Amino acid sequence: MDLLTWLLQPLILTLGIYLFLRFLRTTQGNRIVRGLVIAVPSLIIVTWGLAYTLQLEELRHILRGVAGFAVVFVAILFQEELRRGMAQFGANPLIRRFVPSFDTDVIEEVCRAALDMATKQETHGSFTRIRPHGALICFEREASLQSYIEGGRRIEARVSAELLETIFQPKSPLHDGAVVIRKDRVAAASCMLPLTQDLSISKTTGTRHRAAIGLSEETDAVVLVVSEETGKLSIAAGGKLTGVPQGDLADELRAALGQAKEEHKATLGEHLKRFFSEDLPWLAGSILIALLMLFIARQDISITREFLVHLVESEATGGQPPRDGEIVVALPSEYRLSVPRSTEYFVLEATGSRAQIDQLGLNLAGTFTLEDLTASESFVDADAVAWLKSPPLGVSLDWQDDAPRVVIERYSKLTVDLTASMVDVQAADLDPYFQRGEGITFGSSSITIEGPESALAEITAGELELELEGITLGKEDHRDRTELLDLSPELKERSCSLAGDQLVSATVQILPAAHELTVRVPVSLIGFNQADMERCGKWSIPANALEVDFLVRTSGIVPTSSAGTQLGTERRREIKTYIERNLTGFIDIAGQPEGQAPRGLKVEPRLADPDWRRTLDPEGELDRADLTIHLNQNFGLVFLEANPDGDDA
Repeated sequence: MDLLTWLLQPLILTLGIYLFLRFLRTTQGNRIVRGLVIAVPSLIIVTWGLAYTLQLEELRHILRGVAGFAVVFVAILFQEELRRGMAQFGANPLIRRFVPSFDTDVIEEVCRAALDMATKQETHGSFTRIRPHGALICFEREASLQSYIEGGRRIEARVSAELLETIFQPKSPLHDGAVVIRKDRVAAASCMLPLTQDLSISKTTGTRHRAAIGLSEETDAVVLVVSEETGKLSIAAGGKLTGVPQGDLADELRAALGQAKEEHKATLGEHLKRFFSEDLPWLAGSILIALLMLFIARQDISITREFLVHLVESEATGGQPPRDGEIVVALPSEYRLSVPRSTEYFVLEATGSRAQIDQLGLNLAGTFTLEDLTASESFVDADAVAWLKSPPLGVSLDWQDDAPRVVIERYSKLTVDLTASMVDVQAADLDPYFQRGEGITFGSSSITIEGPESALAEITAGELELELEGITLGKEDHRDRTELLDLSPELKERSCSLAGDQLVSATVQILPAAHELTVRVPVSLIGFNQADMERCGKWSIPANALEVDFLVRTSGIVPTSSAGTQLGTERRREIKTYIERNLTGFIDIAGQPEGQAPRGLKVEPRLADPDWRRTLDPEGELDRADLTIHLNQNFGLVFLEANPDGDDA
């Protein structure tokens, strides 16, 4: 289709120029008109071509502004000659084939009416004389006569000799002016026609004849005139008025309307032979002018559009066609694209006409196949890319800068075990009331790495450190943090990747900050019912157990990062004050049966106000916080002593 378009453009332009030159050859204008019409455009084209070739920008600017005015100037200056030439060109038999014809009945009716009006007789008593009726009958052809019809009186009746004779009766209100015939109907009567401005016409020529010539000059109409003085018949066509014998009226009228019978019709071969033999110089000139005009137009309408593209390897597309902005580099499965990166973009310039560039759309996509896999590097030629949408014929593609350089490497795989040292955990921004747990838990025990064989060899030799992406803990991390990790940027820079693009699941344990506090508190002997309370007087606590040490453990209450600072000191003081005010130890007398030897009893903690949050976290800001109290593990069981003053002593 593109090739056909490129062939049609010069063909159509050449045909148009050739017909125009043929028209100039047949015009009645003088040689100056033909010379100017041919010379001025030719001079502009040649000058314009030189200006483009030699890059004369100022001259191109001047010609761009003057060319249109020059054509208009010639058309205005020689409008009369051009109009006559067009009328004569329309009379060409070749053109007449495309002009509407008139039915034989119409021509016969008009001829009968004209002959009757030309031989009309008038009788005065015994004296008889010929008194013709003047008539002006116009046949509309290719050029519309609607403006003249609208200026007259509409009739819209079928053509007949009687109707025409009635219209042109001297006493008829419609006899002044012309009748316009459109196909087989009388469209209008009493129509006013323009008078010729040709000064070479005899001054004795009447108004009716001048009007006939004038209309035939401005249009391709054929006008039949019946002289009111002499009864002579005349036909005006192409700006010429020709007298017609009465006996030849029908034939002459048919000939003027392009309906004369031809004795011999030339064959297509004869037409072509005459065309190439007689008009070869004109045809060659038309081709040359057409090519020069196309060249100039091409330079003037050419635009350049930039397309942003990047190169990707065929493995990354999964066998799918390239997407917009992609050039897929076709490679065997064991090879990968090392240079350029898929994130690197290149600018491709497309130059052509606006319509051609619009056909390309807003994006380009294609496939590039490397011919030599052993070469250390290759370059992407825009013409070597198999574009998804082929550029139209005449559009040139070129890189804005240097052509993209392509480097490929053979790839393989390496499996390694995961260790916590492969992940760098940054906990500097962790909430101070929390701390990181020990170690890292992975979703799998090992990973498989794909990459260039050279990079994998360095990893195996320990020259290239195997690391995953790091994890940075923040203030919002109050629970275990799980991340899907890729390889470190350093390994990615070496074109290494995880096999199957499967990321590594890594979990970092987050725990509330732990703190311990030892507090010595008094111990008392108590009973939880009336009977046990009465028995408390029979027993006493040994002197070494009247005070014991309790271990207070907190989590998420004392900030770890604030240890030794004012905040940490205040939090520890608040905890100690709360414990000292509320914590006591007790031994339940119920553990010592009545009338039996002393048993080992456990000292239990007792908080007067067990809601520690009301004191230590009144705003409820501490997450996962807890407080537990444990007896010092070095303190054993307590054996009560019988009270000598009691009943059981």
